[in-house]
Amino acid sequence: MARAARKPIPDVTVLSVLDLSRRRCALCFHQSGDLTEKLGQLAHLDNNPANSADDNLAFLCLDHHSLYDSRTSQHKNYTVAEVKAARAKLYEAIQDNRHITGSVAGSASLTRRETDRKALDELIKIMAPTMSFVRNMGFVGTSFTWLQLDGFDRYVRAADGAEHEFIDPDLEALRKAFVKASDALCSALRSNTRQVPYNEGYHAIPPKWEDNEPERHARAVTKVQAATRRVCTAYDKLVRLGRARLYP
Repeated sequence: MARAARKPIPDVTVLSVLDLSRRRCALCFHQSGDLTEKLGQLAHLDNNPANSADDNLAFLCLDHHSLYDSRTSQHKNYTVAEVKAARAKLYEAIQDNRHITGSVAGSASLTRRETDRKALDELIKIMAPTMSFVRNMGFVGTSFTWLQLDGFDRYVRAADGAEHEFIDPDLEALRKAFVKASDALCSALRSNTRQVPYNEGYHAIPPKWEDNEPERHARAVTKVQAATRRVCTAYDKLVRLGRARLYP
């Protein structure tokens, strides 16, 4: 079968791959940890020169590109999945600046990432049970104890310390937004719930408000539900970005 006609790789795609790889060969790094700059080319991983999608391209040195494109029964050649895995590890190394030989930047970037990973892991460990309860609770027609919200006390109330902060400014901005939303939820619960009669420690939006003061009950429900949605949204944004940025 004739091969597809070669099409020029768009300039924007070439620049993207070169920027992500910094002209480091994915297979040199995969085989020996070599992060030195190489003379090389962009390889089409599916051997279709007409397919210039970013995911189908990898920067390979001249020797590895020639080897990858070769077809022989004498040896098991590199697979597409193998090169893509090597490329992913290379891109992560570049993102950590490990290609900057002799520079403190690589180790400093790695340290920053490790520090933020610890901060994210701590956040999830402390807050996951509380956030699961808040997400499924609803706070309408049911009662709760403040002990069930102890994650806010253990994390949010102490979150002004540097050990809780993220170095990444985007993550830190989302963490502060989560702390603010958590404070707002606790404030809404304090203002709009009361201790349940004959059930010490439990609080709820008083059911009698719905019959005796329907407008007050409606306002309480609206405020608590809105605060619940905001804190869940803030938490999810922080965790999702943290996982995407710190665990690529």
